[in-house]
Amino acid sequence: MRGKQGFWRWEREKKKRETENRRRHRRWRGRVKEWSADTRTITAMTLSAALNLLLLLLPHPTIKVDKFLENYKYLKPKRYTYADLKQMTGQFKQTLGQGGYGSVFKGMLSNGTLVAVKVLKNLDVDGEEFINEVGTMGKIHHVNVVRLLGFCADRLKRTLVYEFMPNESLEKYIFPRNGNDHFLGWEKLQKIAIGIAKGIEYLHQGCDQHSSF
Repeated sequence: MRGKQGFWRWEREKKKRETENRRRHRRWRGRVKEWSADTRTITAMTLSAALNLLLLLLPHPTIKVDKFLENYKYLKPKRYTYADLKQMTGQFKQTLGQGGYGSVFKGMLSNGTLVAVKVLKNLDVDGEEFINEVGTMGKIHHVNVVRLLGFCADRLKRTLVYEFMPNESLEKYIFPRNGNDHFLGWEKLQKIAIGIAKGIEYLHQGCDQHSSF
């Protein structure tokens, strides 16, 4: 009898220990979940704070451009809005060319003047290249240099409006790809080369903004 009683007592204690162990395990799992949730929250808050700090420290891509345009607003060329450009180009309907710099579209001003609208991409962070082009090309007037008639700086939408060249690129005539392309002849090519040289000479010597090139 004593042996049986001892056995049953041992069984009860064993079950009691197992029950207590299960309770402890459930409590431990609950705490682990709470710690995991807290850890995820803290991690998310830390990452958010770090990102906000990084955004504050990095130069905003429009600050330098806006400051330049504030001082430039009374000068030429004319500043257009992005809505003006969409109307000017018919929603950027006709593409004249494209490359690493961006795309060029055919447009028309309200007075009927045809223009070439260059929509820039791969913008530099502080807008230095854009500022240089507006600040220098806008003041240049030479028969052998394409004129900058206007520009757009609407947040990160930056566009340059040039006079339209109806005969397209010189490359088509200087390096004819097939028999359909018209070869201009050596005399005409010589005149073109001299004109290009005069334009380059003006940019480097005759233009008072030559230091920007």
